[in-house]
Amino acid sequence: MQMTRFPGRNLPKIKLVGNIHGNEPTGRYLCTQLAEWLCMNRKNGKAKEVLERVDLFLIPTLNPDGFDMKKRENALGIDLNRNFPDRFTQPDMNLSGGEEIETQLL
Repeated sequence: MQMTRFPGRNLPKIKLVGNIHGNEPTGRYLCTQLAEWLCMNRKNGKAKEVLERVDLFLIPTLNPDGFDMKKRENALGIDLNRNFPDRFTQPDMNLSGGEEIETQLL
């Protein structure tokens, strides 16, 4: 979800992913708490400053299937943390097409 009030402006971009592994729920919780805090305080203080000065993308979980099953892998049994392009075999870091949809969309 994009939280910034001014999408499209040339602002620093910050993407926070709460968790990739389903069995590591703490980041997911903290990411949703940050979203709630920003919404509750959007008109003043630090929250307003963050919302006006950065393009902020919050992704509470990259692996909702794994979260539901309480395991590292997604519903197809793939560990998403090991599903990114290998910078040593693919120096340009382009996707090969064999990545899971969650990896492609990230």
